[in-house]
Amino acid sequence: MAKIYKVKKPTRNEVQSWYILSDIHDKHYHKPTVDIMMKMAKQNKNWKGLIINGDLLDMEEFMKSKNPDYKRNLKNQFSIEDYFIPAFEKSMKWGNTFLDVIVSEFDEVIYLLGNHEVRVTEFLKADCPAEYRHNFSFEKGLHLQERGIKLIQYNDFVEIGGRVMVTHGVYHGTSAVKNHTAVTGKTTLFGYVHQYELKSFRQVGDTIVGISLPCACSMNPYYMRNKPNNWTNGFAIVHINRKYYYIDVKTIWDDTLIGESGKVI
Repeated sequence: MAKIYKVKKPTRNEVQSWYILSDIHDKHYHKPTVDIMMKMAKQNKNWKGLIINGDLLDMEEFMKSKNPDYKRNLKNQFSIEDYFIPAFEKSMKWGNTFLDVIVSEFDEVIYLLGNHEVRVTEFLKADCPAEYRHNFSFEKGLHLQERGIKLIQYNDFVEIGGRVMVTHGVYHGTSAVKNHTAVTGKTTLFGYVHQYELKSFRQVGDTIVGISLPCACSMNPYYMRNKPNNWTNGFAIVHINRKYYYIDVKTIWDDTLIGESGKVI
């Protein structure tokens, strides 16, 4: 059963601004999206939090189903030390460099694991000898405790102000928005599919919204092989006080965001 992590609610007269960045995919990340989000965060004088909403790290070396190197290295008795540990440490090095920069502007940072990070979890359960498992910890590798970053497991939820739910996502296809919202019964934002989509659903006494978030990665990483897709770059901001909330999804085209009053960022 999925768990819910509830962030602290705004105090009286306080406005919180939660920035949500989904699907970064380490070396495939879209730098203009991250740079624009950071620039906006610097200009925001409200209390600010950041939710890294899954797939910060790609972990392609741990992709069992489609990576021939995975199965090939399992046949080698030295594979854990020669292939898997170096691959994990390489991802941790990138992740630490990224976090050093990105967390500097935020009062609280939350990191949800995505389906790509879960590749490591599945490796630990299925193929990693017990004596090596301590080498594959996201908390230790990214120094999350020292950074004050809360780690949320894949398929769990972050609840903002008691009214907005955030999760990396498990559903895809034409019913993804409806399915994620049906699970929570609240306005829900999710990543995973890399495309921006919004639908509203009527509830008794209220209307809830499901939002599929844009991604912060390249729109044509190697595994897409130049195939066309419906992805969108961008991020979201949830502004919330004790009574109201407002969701602002920023979509970025040609590495540019047109902001308020037509200002180009």
